[in-house]
Amino acid sequence: MAFRHVFYMKSFCLKFLFVLFSCCFVVGVAYQIYLKLTFNYETTIVRSDVMEKKAEGIGVIFKDEVVLNSSEYVGIVKNNFCNGARVAAKSEVAKSYTTQDDISKIKQVGILDKEISALNEAQNPGSLQDMNIKTINKQMNCNYYELIRTLKNCNLNTIKEIKDQMTMLFNKKQIITNQVTDFNDTIAKLNSEKNNVNKTISSKPKSIITPVSGYFVDYTDGYENKCLLKLADDFNAERLNQLYNECQKACPRNNVGKVITNSLLLFKVVLPTRLVSDVKLGSECKIKFEEAGEEVTAKLAKLDLDWNSEQSVATFKIDVMTERLSSIRSSKAEIVFHTYRGIKVPKTAIRNNDEGDVGVYSLNNVSMQFKKVDILFEDENNVLCVSRSDDTATYLRDFDKIITQGKDLYDNKPIR
Repeated sequence: MAFRHVFYMKSFCLKFLFVLFSCCFVVGVAYQIYLKLTFNYETTIVRSDVMEKKAEGIGVIFKDEVVLNSSEYVGIVKNNFCNGARVAAKSEVAKSYTTQDDISKIKQVGILDKEISALNEAQNPGSLQDMNIKTINKQMNCNYYELIRTLKNCNLNTIKEIKDQMTMLFNKKQIITNQVTDFNDTIAKLNSEKNNVNKTISSKPKSIITPVSGYFVDYTDGYENKCLLKLADDFNAERLNQLYNECQKACPRNNVGKVITNSLLLFKVVLPTRLVSDVKLGSECKIKFEEAGEEVTAKLAKLDLDWNSEQSVATFKIDVMTERLSSIRSSKAEIVFHTYRGIKVPKTAIRNNDEGDVGVYSLNNVSMQFKKVDILFEDENNVLCVSRSDDTATYLRDFDKIITQGKDLYDNKPIR
């Protein structure tokens, strides 16, 4: 009888514990569902980021240029310099050829001259005086490994130079080892070939000389006298817009070119008034030219604000010259006035507490907490806040989870 009583008590306890556990489980699930249904907040995790104070507009570059006279040159012009290259006054910037065939033949003559010169150098007693097989082999090995490195790095510009050096060493080795006594027969054949080629050239090329020093550009656009530095102040927003549209349609007018005589360039650009009203003169900024696909540093030299218009004109001084920049007359551009670094926060998250402090509501496991922010910069959608590590309990920090949308927010509100 006692055994049956004990068995009955154990069975009752197990059933009771099972029912109790089931109730707790149901209550826990129900509570989690309740929390999910009542958590009407949108959240995000904030991180350090960079934001730029910038504006976009269209503009024209003003520069001092001298057009190279092409009236006396007939035929094909081959430049000696790339665009933006520095050239000295009275130097040859290009050559004018009668035909394309003449260019090929004159190039061939130049190659033959180099071969003849190399052979003469190889058999010159003076250059062989301190040479021996060991020295030549060592130099040839060095050139060989240099050639391998050059090929691996795809540096094709120096391959020909290395090849010429190795050929020179090989020719000297032939002389030193008495495989040949001299290269006079080969030189005579090359001279004969050169003379025959020279006879077929219709006319000698004419040198194109620059009268001034500066930076070479291989074309003109017809605006060289309209966009001088001294004329920059004459252009307002309306005239700049008109000039920009004209320049965009302009085509290169000749195949000789011009020389930019001054490294100073003025870039006048039409920008939204609301974005430049607080910019300081003399401030350094970055200009990203759409036309050139590159970025240059410039200084704001002048700002003509028109409070009655949506557009104002800014003038920037540029004192660098590059190949792409030398060819620009007009371009769309992005002006970056300043770069800020801090914690990026959506504007919808910014709120004021009862004391009037600016901040956001962050979340921990059990409650929300108001954290202050010091705003560095803002645009239409986001603000950038100072990243502070001295008071992480009061101020927003990296990787905090914040509320971007929600109602009835207050400090220390329980959420679990």
